[in-house]
Parts: sequence; C-alpha cells; structure tokens
Amino acid sequence: MTSTLPRIYINQITKLVRNVEVKTYNPRPGDGFYDVEISKKFIASDGGLVEVKDITDIIELLEKQESSGSRSCLIVNTVRRAIDAYEELGSKALLLHSRYTVRDRKMKIESLELKDRVVSTQVIEAGVDTSFDVMVTELAPISSVIQRLGRLARKPGDEEGIWCIFFDEESLKGNGIYDEVMVKETLKVLNEVADKRINWHLPTIIGGKYLGYKDILEYVWSRYIERVGKDKVTLTIDPSIKEILTNPLIDPKQVLKYLIDIRSFVREDVMGPIYVGEPPNDYVSYINTIQDHLIPTNLDYAFRYVCKALEGGYDVAKIVRLGRDGVGTDSFRCDEKIDDLLKDIITGRLLAFLIPKELYDGGEGGVGLKPIRR
Repeated sequence: MTSTLPRIYINQITKLVRNVEVKTYNPRPGDGFYDVEISKKFIASDGGLVEVKDITDIIELLEKQESSGSRSCLIVNTVRRAIDAYEELGSKALLLHSRYTVRDRKMKIESLELKDRVVSTQVIEAGVDTSFDVMVTELAPISSVIQRLGRLARKPGDEEGIWCIFFDEESLKGNGIYDEVMVKETLKVLNEVADKRINWHLPTIIGGKYLGYKDILEYVWSRYIERVGKDKVTLTIDPSIKEILTNPLIDPKQVLKYLIDIRSFVREDVMGPIYVGEPPNDYVSYINTIQDHLIPTNLDYAFRYVCKALEGGYDVAKIVRLGRDGVGTDSFRCDEKIDDLLKDIITGRLLAFLIPKELYDGGEGGVGLKPIRR
C-alpha cells in the first residue's frame, strides 16, 4: 500500500503482472475520511520554501515556526545532519534515525508521542503513526515530501498544521542518496504551487478549491519524465528472477551469482549489520543479543564505517559463523573486496561487523552510532 505511486508506474504494473488490480482512493464528499480532512488547513510558513546556509539557519527556522504548546518535527535527509541538529538543540528533542540498535529504536518510537519536538531522518516517513502541529523538512523527492507532510495534523481532531521546506546546495544535489533531477523538479513545482491552498492528506480535491498531493505528484513526475525520458522510468521483469522462482532444478551457484549481482531483492543494498560490544560466545548467544547489540545497516555503509574506525585506531573485527552452533571473529581489512563480503553474508558465514561499545551512544537521549569525524 502506498499513496505516492505515480500513474506511469501503476499503468506499467497492470500491464506487466497478470491478474493484478491496482486500487486507488478516489475521495468524494460524504466519505468520512474526506469530510474530516477537507476541513483542515495546511499553512505554508515563510512562503513554504526557504533556502538556508547552515545548521544554525535550520534550527532558527524550526524555532520560528513553533508556538507555545505546539508539537514540532524537523526532518532531514542524512543521519549526520540529524545528529548535528539534535546536538544544536541540546536535550530539547528526541532524535530518531536508522542507526540505533533494534531495542533503542523501538524504545524511541514508543516514546515518540511523549515528545513535543522530534528530529528525524526519513525513517519517520512510513510505519510511524504520529502527528505534529509544525513540520519543517529538508527538500527531497516529491514522494518523500508527501509522506513527511502526511505526519502533519494527522489526528481527526487536528484543525491545522504549519509546514515549511528548506534546502541548500547539499539538498539540491540529492544529499548523495536521492535522484538530483527529481529533487530539482520537485523544487520547481513546489515553487509554482506553494502559494496555493494545498491539502497534504487528500490525493485530489473535488471542486478545485485546493490542490491535492496526487495532483502535485503527477505534475512533478511529468516534468521529471520530460527531463530524463520515458526509458528511465520503464519497468521490466528480470527473466533471471522468473527462472529462479519457477525452476526447481536451477543450479544453486547460478542463484548465488545472481544474488551477488543484484545484492538484494527488496533493498538497494544487502544488509551488513554492525554489532556493538563484546562478541557472542556462540550462535544462540548471538541470536539472543541481537536486540541490544545489533544495528541494521547496509553493507556499503557498514564497510566504510568500520574501515574509518579501524583507521581511527579502534579494535574492529568480523563476526563469523563456525559450523552449526559456533561463532568466532576474523580480522577486518580495509582492502577486502565488497563482493567477497557480500558472498559471505549471503551464504551465512559473515554475521556482522564488530565495533567497540565506545562507538555507540545508546538510550533515549543517545545519538546512536557515533560519527567518526576526521
């Protein structure tokens, strides 16, 4: 289920996959959800779009929007920027991002409703049911912007929400994680519509009084396709996946090679978790300590981080599985090949990368995996 799938992908999915029906929500007066959401006001502060120079500008922008008793959220695109903003605010906020242990992240999400100010990355976009009075977010692709502003005035009793989108040179380049063309087209369209009445909860508005988020989404995607061409957004079914799923006699070596090539079926990269503290004695101990010690990260990031830690003089290693029940450690080298590590992860030999506990700041007020600054 998603609210931000553009029409071009919906049309392609229905053609590629047989017997699939894509259902869309078409709001109408008399629809309970529509009647509640149409009455809400979404107020663009400072014109809706603000260019900033540094983290101080971002914090000042957040504090400017806040009023006594309001609940606010600042969303940024990178963990580094989230930590910088959190440290600038001191202990006045809850920090939320992806680089916490499983237990710490769960604890933070559970305490979310008790906090009046939250600093988060895009982890809050989906799967976190919460509502804010003020939303200040960094520029991102339109689908992410819609998801973020969907956390604004979310509860049935909320009457209005204040929103503002900031950007700088780093944002316009996609922060190294987003499509730069999509980000810039999002900004251009938002500049055109920011002075109009927008309802960030309804896909389209009956009678043309407002713009709905789907109206804006489709406009951005039409501009994006004009820039990059339709070939860049054409979906296909990989015949290798079909072969793997339907041929019971397929060679396991062929499957392994394919997994190494694509890295992951469901993510941009395969998981390469980081384990904090003393290594477990056996596999059962490893499983039992995952909640408190394991930080889910992707392989490329984990490799870069552990390499920085090693070069910074920290003791790091690899946690490997030995036989059925055993667990041990192997030395870690920065000249190791990613594909070799990937193969070890897929085959179950490499369980995680080991770092010392001084590189992790846990608990409700902690920043999680500490940045290694050079």
